[in-house]
Amino acid sequence: MKYEDIIMRLAGNKHRLTRVRKCMVEFFSSVQSPISVEEILQHLGEISISANKTTVYRELEFLLSQNIIEEVCFHDMKKRYEIAKKHHHHLVCKRCYRVEEVECNNFERELSVVSRRLSQKNHFAYVDHSVEFYGVCDICSQNTIV
Repeated sequence: MKYEDIIMRLAGNKHRLTRVRKCMVEFFSSVQSPISVEEILQHLGEISISANKTTVYRELEFLLSQNIIEEVCFHDMKKRYEIAKKHHHHLVCKRCYRVEEVECNNFERELSVVSRRLSQKNHFAYVDHSVEFYGVCDICSQNTIV
C-alpha cells in the first residue's frame, strides 16, 4: 500500500490523522523490510517528532487492527512490523540481519496441501503460517575472515 492510499483510507473511515500516525505510516511505506520499535523511535527522533514508546506501541496496535501493517517475528523473537501486503516470506542474513522479501508461489501451493493435512490429522483449525529462510548475504560472506 502506498502512503497516500493508507491516509485516504484512514481519513475516509474518520480516524484521526495525528502527526505521529502520519509519520509512522510514511516510514512504513518507505522501507523495504520489517522494522522494529527501536527503529521507529529512532526515525521519529531524526525527523524531530517527539513520541514515547507507549505512543508508538499504541499506534502499532491501531495500525495492526486496521490491517495496514502486520507483525513479523524471526528466530531472534524480536517483533518487527511491515506494511500488510500479498503473502510472502523472508530471507534473513544470520550475521547482519538484513531482510529481503521472497515470493514462493509454487511453494505456497505445496504448503497449502501440508497445512490441510496437518489440520485434518491433528484436528487443528489452520489459520496461518510463517516461513523464513536464513543464510549469509553476499556482503557478509565477502567480509568473512578466513
